Amino acid sequence: MSVNESAFESELAHAPLKFGDRSSRILAWQSRKARKPKGMRAHFEAWATKIAPVLEGAGGVPSAMAGTVTAYATVTKPKGGKAAVAEGNLSLPLGDDAKTGASSASTSAASSALVPRPKELVATVSEDLLHHYEGKPLVDAYAVYQHFMDFWASTMQDDAYLLAAEGWKATVTPLYKAGRAGAQKEVGWTCELVPKELVIARFLSDAQARLDKQSTELDALSAKLAELEEEHGGEEGLLAELEKVNAANAKARLKEISKDKNAKDEADVLRAYLDLSEHESAKKKLVKQMAAELDDAARQRTEKLTAAEVKTLVVHDKWLGTLRRAVEGELDRVSQELTRRVKELGERYEAPLPELSARVEALEAKVRGRLQAMGLSW
Repeated sequence: MSVNESAFESELAHAPLKFGDRSSRILAWQSRKARKPKGMRAHFEAWATKIAPVLEGAGGVPSAMAGTVTAYATVTKPKGGKAAVAEGNLSLPLGDDAKTGASSASTSAASSALVPRPKELVATVSEDLLHHYEGKPLVDAYAVYQHFMDFWASTMQDDAYLLAAEGWKATVTPLYKAGRAGAQKEVGWTCELVPKELVIARFLSDAQARLDKQSTELDALSAKLAELEEEHGGEEGLLAELEKVNAANAKARLKEISKDKNAKDEADVLRAYLDLSEHESAKKKLVKQMAAELDDAARQRTEKLTAAEVKTLVVHDKWLGTLRRAVEGELDRVSQELTRRVKELGERYEAPLPELSARVEALEAKVRGRLQAMGLSW
């Protein structure tokens, strides 16, 4: 990138072009660079297609091991022997064996049944991603690599361990809140491996679109109500008589001035406010009901997910989807930086060096003539 920029600077600085020609060249350069990220996005899709089978192999435990391998304790530093498990790798299963350090043979058997193990998975995917982007123009391969490692540390590592323990299974976990007298009240649900947003996006997008439409209409009503309050709620506004602007006070005030012919304008504003407030309240109830129905539908659909559907949601929507957005964000950053740089170069080299030199010589001659007219010489 720096080599191309250097060549471009040299070209702009020394080419004896008119301003219009130079602007065209700058715009052409900018347009050519702006098209590059599309090709880079294609690079990611090619890598995603290649790496998907590796990611899809991250889950699944042979049936013989399914009942014995349930959860894992992490060991931060390998020390050999029974604890010879590298950081990020599978370690001893939780339970009596994990506490007492059972035989390394049983640990080895459990670990070997889980292929690929988390450490092997992160090594394979990260190195392949790094090599895939090495030498590619406009993007730093290590920046893309770092995006993956950040995602691994925050999310994907936990998913890998969960898959190693349970396979491609979406487990719904109810969420509880302490109520009166210590009673537990269910207030929602979650799924660690497959977030509900992914289930909604893939299977319930129509319901989500209807909810989004109602939410947009609610926002519009709320904005109109706020605008009405701001316009007429000042000290001299038509809502100034209200101690607090709300529906109850507006109704009471409207009833109070109903027979006052001189308060027609105030009455009209109060009616408009009450009408908007009523519509907003009804829309809020509708949005809340639709959101609850969508949440229930997402839960039911999550509980019915097959192993193949879980694999698609986790690998393609969660993992690769997150990495895709990260890479696109990196490309957008590069594009913006290139655009800024091209504009900067265009402003810097708006006039070529020969033209600037000619201007300097003309100004020097003018100053020299003025000095000679004043009787100064050197």
